[in-house]
Amino acid sequence: MDPETSEMVIYWRGVIATLHERGLLKERPQQGGAIIPEADGYLLLDRAIFNLDMHRLGGIPRETWLDRNLWAQWQATLKGRRCFVSDGGGLAICIARRPGQHVKRLPAVIPLAAEHLVDAP
Repeated sequence: MDPETSEMVIYWRGVIATLHERGLLKERPQQGGAIIPEADGYLLLDRAIFNLDMHRLGGIPRETWLDRNLWAQWQATLKGRRCFVSDGGGLAICIARRPGQHVKRLPAVIPLAAEHLVDAP
């Protein structure tokens, strides 16, 4: 297995293990096992990103994904890697690739002064 692929698998297993520990995964008695959320994973230089499929959140409410206590538990499960969920047009889990590394976010507001605008339309 590719080391980068296995790194993503480790992160995703940590996410799912935490959801299981919190009792958030719904069981499927007929099929055996739990309903697992689905996501596309991207590995960048400083972080891993999982874009969650909004139709396959595993029955977990959107608000639950945005709980900072959940993020803190992921951080503990993933050996100190900072984690958060971005909610911009869809949910994305961001995980720092190194423990203690700061995961960059865009500022909530980007100030724009009139002198920075161009004259032409």
